[in-house]
Amino acid sequence: MKLSKSILFGLPLMALMGLSSCSRDKDYSCLIPNPEPENPGVECIPDAKPSLPVEADGFYMVNEGWFGHDGGSVNFFGKDGHIAYRAYSTANAGEEFGKTTAGGVMYGDNLYFTSKQGNRLVVADAKTLKKKAVLEEVGGDARFFQGINANKGYLSVSSGISILNLEDFTYTGKQIAGVSGEVGDMCQVNNTVFAAGKGKIYAIHAEKDELIETIEVKGANSVLLAKDGNVWAGAGETLYKINPATFEVEKRDIKGLGIRTNPWAWTPRAIDASATSNTLYWASGKSVIKYDIESGSSESIFTLGSEDGKNLGFYGAGLRVDPLTEDIAVIGQQGFSTFIWVYLIDNAGKEIKKYQVLNQDGKEHYWFPSMPLFLDMNKPEILVNQILVPVKETVEIDLSEKVVDADTFDAAISKVVEVKEGETLISASIENNKLIVEGLGEEGKTEITLTVNSNGCIVSKTIEVVIAEELTCKL
Repeated sequence: MKLSKSILFGLPLMALMGLSSCSRDKDYSCLIPNPEPENPGVECIPDAKPSLPVEADGFYMVNEGWFGHDGGSVNFFGKDGHIAYRAYSTANAGEEFGKTTAGGVMYGDNLYFTSKQGNRLVVADAKTLKKKAVLEEVGGDARFFQGINANKGYLSVSSGISILNLEDFTYTGKQIAGVSGEVGDMCQVNNTVFAAGKGKIYAIHAEKDELIETIEVKGANSVLLAKDGNVWAGAGETLYKINPATFEVEKRDIKGLGIRTNPWAWTPRAIDASATSNTLYWASGKSVIKYDIESGSSESIFTLGSEDGKNLGFYGAGLRVDPLTEDIAVIGQQGFSTFIWVYLIDNAGKEIKKYQVLNQDGKEHYWFPSMPLFLDMNKPEILVNQILVPVKETVEIDLSEKVVDADTFDAAISKVVEVKEGETLISASIENNKLIVEGLGEEGKTEITLTVNSNGCIVSKTIEVVIAEELTCKL
């Protein structure tokens, strides 16, 4: 194999990435073989640049509802300070969620609201909140929704995990064998779903719908994925870090900073992860705790106080983190009363905005807020446009740098590569988040298709692959 010096001079990024993708701002040509007048060469295609992030103009608050009086609901909190009450009911002629609405999740183009009774799963369009489906029978009282792919979702219930068909929004009547009892929070890493039972974390093969492992974690009642790529489980004054590939568990003590739990009934986890830094946030006592995953250090950045002389405490999940800005929405409520305040703070605990939650008539109401819900405003982007592969050599491309989503961290984005049927020029695979393309001994051009799934937003891209004995690029 011959490599012209002009490659190393003109393409420093290529050298770093094993002659992988053309990554320059200027236009240039990749010539195969050496430049000759009768051989004008092949145009080298620079990688794309990420789009500017889109920021939401507010966030939702999922409400349990006033049991015996009204069903669950969702309010919208604008960053300009206004509140749009009962947004789903407004969009659907007064319809409500079920009784004790505990969760809300955005997956793809839809919002999934889960309730313990009645309309146990409500699916609504994420932009308009128009109803798409209502399910009363889901195999138990609903807890939490986890999207798997465009066609399938899991729903944790009071007695296991139910499998949903997302093509027509129906319950398949099937559950994950070996998973029993109440199951709550879930998260997905590639093809494995982690689900929180009582004192255990279930690891489930998402393609086969089979239980892989039951991980014993004493006292754990919540689970989530963090930016560092590990799964984290909360259990009072203990954090458990779980390696998603080996299921190895590391225990970390957080004495005096216990994660809020509800001893009487299931509520969504009171811990959340930043999508932009290796940081966890959780509700503890009356404080918001900020935890640095790398150093293990923690600090209280915000404490609920009083409004109008009335002391506030956390309710429901207590908080959620904006995946784009790392701002935090915090729920403050006086006991089980109608006196409710919501705070939007930055990641240092500085107050940005606060809202008193009333009703349309301006009076207090028993909302019982369960959890804030931030929207996923940005789509994943595949930046690679072309891959150059020396004959009989292997190129590795770090996809954490080439697949981006402004409000979803890399570990939460699944990736699949496909080659053309009958392909003879290359082989392609993804291992440890690296795209590996190997030349099989012949020169030529071909294509691969890279497909990524970022929180239900699925994007595919066909990428040109050039294989040659001698690669020469010029500006």
